[in-house]
Amino acid sequence: MNDDQLKQAMRDTADAITPPINDLVEGGVARGERIRRRHTVKVAVGTLAVAVAATGAAFAVPQLADRPDTVASDDEVSMDAEPEGEPITEESVVETVLELLPPGEVTDIQTHSLSEFGASFQLVYDDGHGPSLIQGRSGVSVHGEGLDSDEASAECGAIVNGGECDTRTLDDGTELIIRTGPYYPQPDREPERLHWSVQAWRPDGLTITIGEINAPTEKESEISREEPPLSTDQLSAIVTSDRWPQVDEEILQAAAERERQEQAKRQENEEQERARRMPAGEELATDLGPGWVATNEDGMWGTATPGPDLAEGLPDGYEHAIANRDVFGDNTALEMFCGEGGVEKGLEAEPCEESSLPDGSTVHTKWMHTVADSPYAEDPDASMQDSVMVLHRQDDGSLVTVALWVAEPSGTSTTQRQADAVDWLEERLDDVIQAATVGGLEDDNPSP
Repeated sequence: MNDDQLKQAMRDTADAITPPINDLVEGGVARGERIRRRHTVKVAVGTLAVAVAATGAAFAVPQLADRPDTVASDDEVSMDAEPEGEPITEESVVETVLELLPPGEVTDIQTHSLSEFGASFQLVYDDGHGPSLIQGRSGVSVHGEGLDSDEASAECGAIVNGGECDTRTLDDGTELIIRTGPYYPQPDREPERLHWSVQAWRPDGLTITIGEINAPTEKESEISREEPPLSTDQLSAIVTSDRWPQVDEEILQAAAERERQEQAKRQENEEQERARRMPAGEELATDLGPGWVATNEDGMWGTATPGPDLAEGLPDGYEHAIANRDVFGDNTALEMFCGEGGVEKGLEAEPCEESSLPDGSTVHTKWMHTVADSPYAEDPDASMQDSVMVLHRQDDGSLVTVALWVAEPSGTSTTQRQADAVDWLEERLDDVIQAATVGGLEDDNPSP
């Protein structure tokens, strides 16, 4: 497991054991592009100009004589001329999508700018057989000398819950990745909620993604139809249409230069974050007790890891054991962490257990484990994770959480190795309780 896989695994675990702060604060979505603001978008559909207000005003996407209809095959899509080197804006992306959608009613258009080199959107589309959420994005993908980003390629990755994935390379070099299947990875969780998507990587550097769900929202809405409205052939026709702007060398160079500037800014911010967070990691290591040290890996500052003596109790080959501490405000409910338990994204969460300490204080303990026979564990590059979290309410009402997390690649994991790792976590539980109940801790990310 490399560092990037480690960080992703930690994020996956954190998603399941921490409250959905972004969703609570921003009303964000769980998958796809997170929409941060609504706009009044003016779009032109053929000769029809329509103003779409943030109130979700509806309008009909007409069938015009000079407008391609994605019901037709890709070869039949009109190749109207468009200016080369055209900036990719929120308005242009929405306009292009509306031109390529089959006739129907469109409501609730939302957009998000990804700089002058890209934008994302979401909308609700109804062809008369039920409303469906459609999301997507278009932008310039840059890579090369001096840039961290790698060249994009179409790879399916792990396929879960009976989904299907296919990759294709077209004659012009465009790479497609086509996915269909249930929205949720759990077989017993709304299997009828479907998500289909197609992503295209064009040779000129433009990437286009579009996805759809057979319901008007991602979650918490009734299924509106048996399948999403557009076939994968129709989605493919949209992302490969010649109506999307051409990317010339000037735009590629400008996008690359902007990426270099943003990369330099990110590196500067990371150094500042490292300087800010490292003391928290050192403090956490001290509070955990002898044998713990602050983590000095990129992006993991503020955490602690067991030293060689403590790590000896883990099975050979376990490369990662990380402790993390957070302090939440007094308005954070314990129930946000301590639900009834269940399985989410291949991770089984046990209900919290309440216990009293000798000094009379109360802590809650929550365990999580990767389900060995889940689809997520079948990918050799995935990780088998086990974690324990201790929650403690301080005298000022703030909520402290300390989580200790271990993982190894699923390809080398066995039932016995995972059991040994859990035994090691249980041996370190007193350290975690000590770090959670030390008292006087303050939130180092307070709200403004």
